[in-house]
Amino acid sequence: MGKSKIDWCDETEQRLLELRRRFWGYVACHEGQDACWLWQGGCFTNGYGQFRVGAQKLRAHRFAWKLFYGAIPKGMLVCHRCDKKGCVRPDHLFLGTQKDNIADMDAKGRRVVSRAPRPSMQGEGNAAAKLTAGSVQMIRSFHAGGVSYRQLAKTFRISCSQVANIVCGRNWRQTNA
Repeated sequence: MGKSKIDWCDETEQRLLELRRRFWGYVACHEGQDACWLWQGGCFTNGYGQFRVGAQKLRAHRFAWKLFYGAIPKGMLVCHRCDKKGCVRPDHLFLGTQKDNIADMDAKGRRVVSRAPRPSMQGEGNAAAKLTAGSVQMIRSFHAGGVSYRQLAKTFRISCSQVANIVCGRNWRQTNA
């Protein structure tokens, strides 16, 4: 996250108190020995809690770590024992490397590795495709019969350059006959 580290030495005691008060105002501390303390404030798009300190946007669980345990060593992640991105309970957090985090995911069976083939991004597999393989075959066949690029472009509602690319085999290569 780059420059998301707070230099605690630069913060006054009054400012730290204010930050702590504001931080805990966003936390729902559920009762129970192992219950998570869930972040109720804003979140990053990846689901992790977001806490602002000045212009910096910090991950809430990392800020919780700093409040309880101090600085996070360079290259270390703050991982969740409970596997809840919104949890900021200090005893549910641990320091680890990316390798440690992946090993933790594997040990708990949380990592999903898809072996399914990815959908094709070519031809009709492309969600933005305006043509079908059949219409591409027709364009090639009509052009071979003497129909101009301009007329084909108008008929199929595509550009003349697109017609040329299809006819010359630069686009829709997989449908070459």
